[in-house]
Amino acid sequence: MTSTSHPIKKNLNRFGIGKNFPSPLDPVAGPQAVTASGSALIQQRQVSQRVGPLPSAMRVGGALRTLQHRLRSSSSSFPPQLPPPSFLPLFRTAASSARRTPHVPAAPAFPVADLLVRAGFPAEFLADFTAKNPYVLSLDPSGCEKCVSKLFSFGLSRESLASVLFSNPGVLEPRRLGKIEAVFAVVEDFDNSSAIMRKVLEFSGRLSMEPCDVRENIGFLRSCGISEFLIPHLLEESPWLVFLDRRLELEPGAGIMRDVGMRSETITRILIDFPQLFKLGARQIASRVNYLKGIGFKAEEIDSIVGAFPEILKFGVEDRLKPLISELRDLGFGFLEIKKAAIEDPRIFQIEAGGELSRCVNLLKNLKCRLPIKEQILDNGVLRASVEVKLRIDCLCRSGLSHRDAFKLLWREPRIIIYDLEDVQKKINFLTDEIGDPINVLVEVPEYLGVNLERQIIPRYKVVQWLRSQGGLGIEVGLKDLVKSSRHKFYNFFVKPYPECERIFGKMNRETVPRSRPAVELSQLLKPQKYKECEKDSENIKIETTHSRSKKIAQKEKKHSQGEWPCYVGLTCGTYNASPTVSNTVG
Repeated sequence: MTSTSHPIKKNLNRFGIGKNFPSPLDPVAGPQAVTASGSALIQQRQVSQRVGPLPSAMRVGGALRTLQHRLRSSSSSFPPQLPPPSFLPLFRTAASSARRTPHVPAAPAFPVADLLVRAGFPAEFLADFTAKNPYVLSLDPSGCEKCVSKLFSFGLSRESLASVLFSNPGVLEPRRLGKIEAVFAVVEDFDNSSAIMRKVLEFSGRLSMEPCDVRENIGFLRSCGISEFLIPHLLEESPWLVFLDRRLELEPGAGIMRDVGMRSETITRILIDFPQLFKLGARQIASRVNYLKGIGFKAEEIDSIVGAFPEILKFGVEDRLKPLISELRDLGFGFLEIKKAAIEDPRIFQIEAGGELSRCVNLLKNLKCRLPIKEQILDNGVLRASVEVKLRIDCLCRSGLSHRDAFKLLWREPRIIIYDLEDVQKKINFLTDEIGDPINVLVEVPEYLGVNLERQIIPRYKVVQWLRSQGGLGIEVGLKDLVKSSRHKFYNFFVKPYPECERIFGKMNRETVPRSRPAVELSQLLKPQKYKECEKDSENIKIETTHSRSKKIAQKEKKHSQGEWPCYVGLTCGTYNASPTVSNTVG
């Protein structure tokens, strides 16, 4: 075959570069010669024809790529992979380079942007911050700088300042810091003043409220018997106390509570745990308390319920309390039973009316579990057990499960109702944070919430993690294997072959291994139980036996005298015949 008839040469001749191009089959030229000749020929054609480099380079690049592909597939003398042509990077366009470079959005430029970044605000969040708060773009930089200086004078750190700006960007306006400065003037001497100011600033932005006279509110707290040591911690934990007005909200609400018979300890607990109740107003608080009195609760019982569960005063009468009591009566619970359950566990009012309570009751009635577990669940009655079911349903739903899956999970694993809520939440956190499984896996393996976390799940998980880190697992070990495998099976399969795993898991106690026992016969199961006999019991048995024997002898003698029974006298055996014509025979 001549060089002109070669298909690659014909391909190159179409572009006008076949005359001086070396043959690809020439053993002396090789691929480097092809590449170098092509590069020189392109430069010669650009100079001679005075054309732009881009169209010609694109055609030549396509031809050379076709040439390289055919050289790889046809010639075995060349290397299997050719280096890319050295001239191709010269013809990359600006558009292709832009596509290869990732686009990094620039931080928005506005007058206070540099000030916020220097104050500790993350630059990558500036665009989102200005999109949600567009008025920041028109703020005066000098006024913002004064506000940032005041915020730092409150004791805030750079991280705290960023958090405050996210929740309350209005602090960048000088006119909004007047009452905040008054709060700091009161709490400045407290050890936790910076924490209090951070909570107050974030709370103000979240509720769009301005603080009230903090000095007056602290005086009210002192009048309620709260110690000076507790007041700073109370202001930090409950920022609501800074936004309540003493004369319009605190004093009227406390007065209503005292009038209905609540103790000062109960009012103090409401101030500590649930101070936002005073925001409802005295009239709303009085309506809730009067309704409880109207259905039969006494003053001391209301005090006990509110002290244990202050949130009951938050629920409306018409939309929450009345429908709940009506649903309880429709389910067959008497008022005395409702009253007793409410006093013992006021969280019963946390259940919402509208079918949720009936679902909890039906779940308890249709439980299929061992009798001891069911008795333990229903030990305090169906109503209180329904409250426990409701609390666990809420816990599972907060973790990401639907109501349907949560009820299905409790029906398949009723032991969840017995365990504490903290224990259930701890197991869920370990599943999602440590193991990394989604919460929906509990629908397939509900037994996970019914086993001991510290004794079973954590040691097994550590063993599996160690084996996975060493590359010793040839199979995928999931949550089902961690939970449903027996202790002996897991030990023999994962722990026993590896001494390191035995140190993690612990040695197996051979004495506790259950041994096989022979089958028990039915006669042994039906055998009556034996009791120990004392000395007094033995004497009573002897007396009873002697008395019964003497009674039987007396009966026999009586029948003998009447001629009905044979008589045995001493060693002589005689047969008595009642007929007077037949004589007695003595032998």
